[in-house]
Order: sequence, then C-alpha cells, then structure tokens
Amino acid sequence: MFDRPENALNPDDAGRSGPDTVRVGKLVKCGICSREFELSSSQYRPFCSQRCQQVDLGKWLNESYGLPFEDSAVPDMTTGIEDPFDE
Repeated sequence: MFDRPENALNPDDAGRSGPDTVRVGKLVKCGICSREFELSSSQYRPFCSQRCQQVDLGKWLNESYGLPFEDSAVPDMTTGIEDPFDE
C-alpha cells in the first residue's frame, strides 16, 4: 500500500541487527559544537559526545547560563524587617 524507503527498518526485524540493517534516526545539531548527529544513537543526548556534555555541565556549574534581569526590577525584601538578634 505505502512504499517504504529502502533503508527503513522492517517491523518484523525488530531486535535484529546485521550488515544489511540500517537504522534511520532523527539528525539533530549538538547544542555545543553544532555537529549533526543521530539523536537515537547518542548515549550522551542531547549532545553528540561526552566532551560536549561535560562542556555544558561546566557552563552550568560556572553559572554561565542565566536569565537576564535588571537589579532595579528585584524588590528589596529586607526593607521593614527587624533583625531579632540585633541589639
């Protein structure tokens, strides 16, 4: 009824692999290095490699990622509060 691409997996072949089996997956770009890779085959998804995964973790730990805000937009929450330990 529908034509299937030559490289598509046959549902009857689930769990089988071999030289004649070609897995087709979604190609995406890595968020760190912009390299295209097959998302389903990467054990480091959403990154292409362990290196890119570690670079991203380092950015989070160094607080390189964040949302922009203006200091004046943050209300001073300490105004009007007395310190009970202040003598």
